[in-house]
Amino acid sequence: MNWLFFKKKKKRLKLLTNFYHSLQGDPFLTEEIILDGDLVKIEFYYLEQSKYYNALFQSRQFAVWTANQGVCRLLVDKDYYQHFAALYQKKINIFWLEFMTKVYQKEISLINRIKIAFGLVFLPCLLVVFLTLSVFQNKNRWFLWIPLIILLIFIFMINHWIKNKQKQLAFFQDQELKKTLEKIKKDLGETFFANLIEQQKKYNPEYKPLENEAEKDDNLKN
Repeated sequence: MNWLFFKKKKKRLKLLTNFYHSLQGDPFLTEEIILDGDLVKIEFYYLEQSKYYNALFQSRQFAVWTANQGVCRLLVDKDYYQHFAALYQKKINIFWLEFMTKVYQKEISLINRIKIAFGLVFLPCLLVVFLTLSVFQNKNRWFLWIPLIILLIFIFMINHWIKNKQKQLAFFQDQELKKTLEKIKKDLGETFFANLIEQQKKYNPEYKPLENEAEKDDNLKN
């Protein structure tokens, strides 16, 4: 028997698809990398090429990673990219995308387990309770409390299990983030990396709305 037939196919990274599809024009830079054994294309777009430019800039999100169908797109402010281009080198991009892919796969795994728990435990239990109530509704009233109590216990157990898995996911994400930052620090050099982080903290550009955004504001005032 060919067991490869039953091998679970990993889902490709899917991230902030609303931003991904909001872009207009061509990327100013493209790269190709190998990620988790697959060829992945990275496209660089300036933030102003997105219809969400206004919201992203004002919330100080100068660089945003998006992904869909094996293509990753980085939305980055032009001035910010000129200042911190070192943080978006090909090797550094691989570090970040590896991190995001690992976390994404963990999240997908958790979602699938919750679906299985809901389908194999909660729904059958709910069905048993419904049938029990239907059969014994005209008999001993105290007996009707038993399936309801059992259902509440199952709900409590599943809820506790989900919260525990969410904590494990948060811990996993935190540990993987630390590992990723250590890789980046080692690659760039600890002093240079520390200087970049310090510059990021002080980076405070003046917001300049795009021409079309400015025109909209003028029209509203008039």
